Amino acid sequence: MTKKGETLENKAVDRKPLVFRKIDLAEALKLRLVNKLTYGEIAKRFGCHKSAVHGALSRFTKILKEPGEIEAYSKYKADLLNSAELTMLEKVMDTETIEKASLNNAAYAFAQLHNAGRLERGKSTSNVDMRQLTMSLQELQEEQRRLEKELETSNA
Repeated sequence: MTKKGETLENKAVDRKPLVFRKIDLAEALKLRLVNKLTYGEIAKRFGCHKSAVHGALSRFTKILKEPGEIEAYSKYKADLLNSAELTMLEKVMDTETIEKASLNNAAYAFAQLHNAGRLERGKSTSNVDMRQLTMSLQELQEEQRRLEKELETSNA
C-alpha cells in the first residue's frame, strides 16, 4: 500500500538505498580484495544477504577480479606486460595492418617504436642541447667551490 502522493515506482527507488546503507563499500572492497573473502562471508559480516553485497559491489565488477587473480597479476605484472607488448608489436608489424593504417597512425606507431628502441638502448627520447647541459654543470661546480670556500672560512 502506498501513502498519499507516493507511487509504487518511488517506493521501489527508496528501498534500494536502504540495502546499500548497511554495506560500507570501502570495507567491503577491502574484505574482498585484501582479506580474500567471498561475497557470502562479507554478507555475514554486514548482516545482509550475499546478493546485497554483490549488488553493492556491482559497479566494480568490470574491474573487480578474484583475489587470487590480482595477486598473480601483481606477481607477474612485468612478464604479462612484456607479453602484451609483444602481441601488440606483432599486430603493428603485420603487413595487412600496416596497409590498412592511415599515414597518421603509421607515423604514430613509428614514433612510439622509435622511442621505445632508444630507451632500450639507454638513449634519450628527446633532443638535448649538450652545450646547455655543460654550461649548467659548470655553473653548479663553480657554486660548489664557492660554498666550500665559504664553509672553510666560517669554520676557521
